[in-house]
Amino acid sequence: MQELFTFLYELFIGEHPNEAALIRGEIFPSVGLLTLFITLIAVIVYYYGMNSLSTRARFNYNGYWFAVLLVNAVICFIIALNKIANGLEVHFDDYEPYFYFFAVENAFYSMLFFVLFSLLLKTWSRHAPYVPFKFPLK
Repeated sequence: MQELFTFLYELFIGEHPNEAALIRGEIFPSVGLLTLFITLIAVIVYYYGMNSLSTRARFNYNGYWFAVLLVNAVICFIIALNKIANGLEVHFDDYEPYFYFFAVENAFYSMLFFVLFSLLLKTWSRHAPYVPFKFPLK
């Protein structure tokens, strides 16, 4: 898992000039797994909590799906920023641009994972099997 998350995160931002070993070994895997878990929970809440448990279709519109995607991305952004700052024991005033780039990249990956998990799990939703688009067909 460490190699996968190292590849994904260093794809756009490169490696940290001073703390590469610590970031690769501890921060990338923990943030990556936490992002996957939170995104999976967000997709399950949207398709099976918000849509399937209600008696009528209230949240089966692309706008609600997009809102949940954005909330998920913001949560994952904050978690990534917090994890890298705490892992390197850096105060908020001393954040480097690398931290923000890492957090933005993590938010991007959370949105990508949200779309992929949506494709996998939306088919069995009672009210929203076609949100955000009609693929795959039932």
